[in-house]
Order: sequence, then C-alpha cells, then structure tokens
Amino acid sequence: MFSRIEQKTGTIISNGRMDQYLYPYYRKDLVEGRITEEKAIELLECMWVAMAQFIDLYISPTGGAFNEGYAHWEAVTIGGQTLDGLDASNELTYLFLKSKREFPLNYPDLAARIHARAPERYVYEVAETIKEGSGFPKLINDEEVIPLLLAKGATFEEANDYAVSGCSECRMPNRDTFTSGCAYVNYAAAVEMTLYSGRMKLYGGEKIGLETGDPRNLRPGMNFGPPT
Repeated sequence: MFSRIEQKTGTIISNGRMDQYLYPYYRKDLVEGRITEEKAIELLECMWVAMAQFIDLYISPTGGAFNEGYAHWEAVTIGGQTLDGLDASNELTYLFLKSKREFPLNYPDLAARIHARAPERYVYEVAETIKEGSGFPKLINDEEVIPLLLAKGATFEEANDYAVSGCSECRMPNRDTFTSGCAYVNYAAAVEMTLYSGRMKLYGGEKIGLETGDPRNLRPGMNFGPPT
C-alpha cells in the first residue's frame, strides 16, 4: 500500500529482498510456535493476490481504457549474498519459490540472484520453478552486477545488498534509484516546443522549455543551455 502511495506507476516499485528482511520475523515466530511453514506460504500467496488486484483508477474513460491490464512491475528479489559476501539463501527463500510454483500469478515479479557459491539446492529449486513455465524467476548474475556497482562507487556492503526493481533494473536500497526509460513521452509536444521556441499553444504561449529560436536556423550540435 505504501509503495503505491509513494509511486503510483509500477515502473520503479521494488519489494526489495523480502527473504532477507522478513526472515528474522519468520524465524522468531517459527521458534515460538506462532507460525508454520504452511501458514507462511499461505500468507505469501495472500500477499501475491493483493498485489495482483491492483489497478490504476482514472477519471477519464480514455485513461481507464489505456491502463486496463497494464503491467505492475512489482519485483521481489531472493537469494544473492549477505552484506559481508556470504550466501544469503535461507528457509524463507525456498518458501518464496514454493509459493510461486503453487500460485503462479503474474505479480509480483520474482527475481533470483545467482552467484558462484550458491547452494546446489537453491539452484535446483530455482530451476524447478522456472520449469513450471510461468516465466519466474528471472535470473540476475551477482558476478556481473556487483563488480559494476563497485566500479560506480558503491561500497562492498552496498553492492552485495542490491535488489531488482522494475523489469530487471538493479538498485541498492537506500543508496540509489534507477528505472528504465518511461514510455510516457509526448513526442508531438516536443516537436511543438521545438517549432515554437519552447512554447506550447496549450499553455498560452508561455515559455516552458528551451528557447530554440527560429526552427529554420536549427543546426546539428547546437547547444541552447538550460531554460531560464
């Protein structure tokens, strides 16, 4: 719910590494007899249903028609490594995979981080889940992603803690944000602003973009600077 309040469109919503931050609570309740594996799977599957029910509501019929059946892009990340570089898979990791096999809804998206020291059981269960044919989980290679994040200035701990966001983008929780290019680009408006030197008829000729001058004088490589 709070993800939706923060960001209505699904492109950048990430549920993060749920098998990591939920595991201490699961383990504590399991030890104290408040939950079982079966109940935990039921709760996960109820959560999948709640996410799958989400739909954008628009005032205009056109807006509703455009978004009907639109993808959500929620992402859950499992596996990978701990902050200090150890394998991060746990009992809850396997319950996530099992719940996806039992309840193969489109949402949320499930991503499995893979690294060279991943346990054989983990790799096997990931393969078994893929074999179900639902398209989940997508595989993300730690051996490629972590060095790239380190090269861009992340600390070792931050790079090890990355999660999938959107389709397959990788982001470090509380450290960066990244999303793929959005499809909501009004190219006609961009052309109009170019032809009318940063202005649009819709806004009464107010300058809202770059002052590009007479379009007949435009040349490749021209630099107009920031709008004032």
